Amino acid sequence: MHVSNGSGDTVTPIAAVAGTPGPPIRIGVNRPGLSDKPVAIAITPNGSTVYAANTEDADGGSGTVTPIDTATNMAGPAIPVGSGPWAIAVTPDRTGNRLCRRLGWQSRR
Repeated sequence: MHVSNGSGDTVTPIAAVAGTPGPPIRIGVNRPGLSDKPVAIAITPNGSTVYAANTEDADGGSGTVTPIDTATNMAGPAIPVGSGPWAIAVTPDRTGNRLCRRLGWQSRR
């Protein structure tokens, strides 16, 4: 299980059986002055990858989606998706992701 920390630049893994949190995972572009506020997460059907939708704040921000490998809890490179990602879902067949931006839905493969 993973929890987005909307007030920071991290996602926290939680051990489902024990209920204990692991070390926070830094996500987004990690540039000084930008906050990558993860506002939503989605997990692939096989549980191998978590995707965090990172919205921007008043100071700017990344407007990215960050993949996280659940076996290692390592974040991959942030994927630029444009302004205002607010929700994300993974298709059951893993052929793509659906991303809700403030201006509407967008499909990404």
